[in-house]
Amino acid sequence: VLVLNGNGSPGMGEIVARRIVGSGFRVVASGNARAFDVEVTEVRVSDPSLQAEGEEVRRLLGLGTLILTEQGSGLAPITVVMGHDVLDA
Repeated sequence: VLVLNGNGSPGMGEIVARRIVGSGFRVVASGNARAFDVEVTEVRVSDPSLQAEGEEVRRLLGLGTLILTEQGSGLAPITVVMGHDVLDA
């Protein structure tokens, strides 16, 4: 799983890792999204066969929305873009 910070608050990779690693997922990298204006966390899945895994990541995070996309990150088939909703959770 690639984690991108879309809200500007530090520590988003750590938050995601704490919530998903114990369930068999691995955070391969984290960094900043292009902007810090993401309101709702997005769990982006680039491979339709991994839709169930993406939904499981969303469930483990306890927030966000699942988005199927044709364009992946190249680093991981699932990308989590943390939004401002995580700051309210």
